[in-house]
Amino acid sequence: MNPIYVVFSANLATLALKIIAYLNSTSAAVFSDLLNDVADTIGSFLLVLGLYLASRRVRNQIYYPFGISRAVYVFGLISVSVIGGVLFTIAFLRGLATLFEGYPVISTGTSMVTMSTSLLINTALTAYSFYYYRTHRRDPSVIGSLLDSFIDTLGNAVAILALVTRSYMVDGAGSIFISAVLLVSAVSIGYRYFILLIGRSPPRGDMLRILNTIINTPGVYDVNELRAVMLTENDYIVIAEVEVEDSLSLAKMEELSREIENRVKKAVPEVRFFAVEFVARRNEPPTYRRLLDLIGKGS
Repeated sequence: MNPIYVVFSANLATLALKIIAYLNSTSAAVFSDLLNDVADTIGSFLLVLGLYLASRRVRNQIYYPFGISRAVYVFGLISVSVIGGVLFTIAFLRGLATLFEGYPVISTGTSMVTMSTSLLINTALTAYSFYYYRTHRRDPSVIGSLLDSFIDTLGNAVAILALVTRSYMVDGAGSIFISAVLLVSAVSIGYRYFILLIGRSPPRGDMLRILNTIINTPGVYDVNELRAVMLTENDYIVIAEVEVEDSLSLAKMEELSREIENRVKKAVPEVRFFAVEFVARRNEPPTYRRLLDLIGKGS
């Protein structure tokens, strides 16, 4: 299962728990942690919406040949930037007010239980994201999910510390720390959207897998050009120029084109659109090695 769905489900659960905790305490740190979960839930929901839109076909494919899934990243970048900034400001000012005014921290058994349960969920989510990262390094969404989960776990722990100590100093400092966590999360999500909108190529591992799959297809002698772009984190467009025998018939070219496409989509399921252009074989050194070097130098 894509970690984005797991993250969204976990965010909904922890958000509900932190609402209960906030209603049963006066902690500024808990309030800031609640705002952090609001931002995370909005961000993960937009990612889920993007994956959903990517799987749907639009009626007018002339005007929207690649679907409308990228629209969610436009609105997501705007909303996360604005909402993240507003929530950061609220949490930061609440922390400052607690430090300067010395507001008392009231905690109850309910707030402790709900925040502790939320901490367990965030810890489990961090472990799951780390495991997924180790086994699915090619997925570009994993690093962001891992970072968000780890930061959320720290923020959750700080909020619990404020409830345990009932110290306004710890509570105020914790609120300011969590506001910084909120800002980092908003920047992380915004950067992820920005990368997709400017047309970033897929991860290096996927690019290498695509190139090696094409060059190892029988009938292909060289790969002159390989262009790929991410429509979403799970949908790629790939365009390739390959060298074949100049005596190849049209029927054989069509057969070879289907063979290459099937192999590429099997090797990298995220490839949604694939196009290949055939050119006559040249008596020159292979150019696919140059592509290997370029991909190897990328991030």
